[in-house]
Amino acid sequence: MALRTALFPLLFPATLFLLMLPSGSCAQPLQNRILIATSPDGLAWTRLNRVFSDSGDVPDAVLAPNGDVHVYFQGLWTPTRDGIMVGISPDGLTNWTFYQIPIPGTGSWPGKPCDPDVIVRNDTFRLYFTGDPIGDGRPETYSAVSTDGITFTMEAGIRFQVTNQMVLDPSLLWTDTLQYFAGGAPPGQNWHAHSTDGFNFSQRPNFSAGNLLMANGIRLTSGYRFYGFENLPAEGIRSLFSADGETWVADSGYRLRVDPSHGLESLCVKDPGVVEKDTLYLMYYVTRKPTGTGIGSGGQEAKPLSPQGLRIAPNPFRLSTELEYFLPARDKVSLKVYNSLGRLVETIFAGEAAPGAHKSK
Repeated sequence: MALRTALFPLLFPATLFLLMLPSGSCAQPLQNRILIATSPDGLAWTRLNRVFSDSGDVPDAVLAPNGDVHVYFQGLWTPTRDGIMVGISPDGLTNWTFYQIPIPGTGSWPGKPCDPDVIVRNDTFRLYFTGDPIGDGRPETYSAVSTDGITFTMEAGIRFQVTNQMVLDPSLLWTDTLQYFAGGAPPGQNWHAHSTDGFNFSQRPNFSAGNLLMANGIRLTSGYRFYGFENLPAEGIRSLFSADGETWVADSGYRLRVDPSHGLESLCVKDPGVVEKDTLYLMYYVTRKPTGTGIGSGGQEAKPLSPQGLRIAPNPFRLSTELEYFLPARDKVSLKVYNSLGRLVETIFAGEAAPGAHKSK
């Protein structure tokens, strides 16, 4: 996906960060937070201005067989290590209990499990996730199963892969079949596949809906709705409706757009995870922590460049890419590439840069 190079620093051999800060950088999900919004119809959303996780990313929400809300996300296990986690609440709003979700058999993987997406069917939780077991920079989708949504057992084999390509951030929805969407496809497209058993997938033509990156789908009484977000520029969260699970039509307008006025959001809103609980729709969405709440190297504040001033093409990338950015004023810039272990590979530029347009390869 377009911004996944910055969101998953522990996954790829070449991960790009562009930060305006004196020195060092912050790894995701440290720079992001997950907030909560509610809706009576899944279209008009009201922010609660409530933080679900102050260091979290890529949430996915499901309703457990007992009625509890489970929100799976990428969170911090330690101050320097992130991993898959779950928050469990009886109402999806309060009284959260959090658990780490280690996947047995993945401890030695260079590209650790991330990007959780969970399907609950027949009282079984199946967790789909991104992983790179051999560290070749071409992650695939894998799966694990659980009866309680906390303790998972790895399933054998790869659920979905594309030869010589990255497959990122799976998003799935049962219609007549299990629909699968994922990032890493050419810009403006999503990988697309179907399955009848949730285990074996057949690739379909890539799916496009403008610049929408598919994030989370739900079943409605009259069809299906899939939520996604736009990147580069990061316009906001939108949705698609389908009566049959095959033909998707864009809902009018935005579900959410970034609103910095309350001091909790900046730069973008993205990666919505949506679930219906009783008669209320709940959304768990990602934003960048505003300036003043992020933590940079040595406690210094990190000020990421706005996506509106940043262009990376191709993105995602493997061997090379070209980056263009614009500075409204003279400032300190640090442009660095990190490997799959989060270690610095190369500093492309570090120092003051003049206002205006800049290009790097």
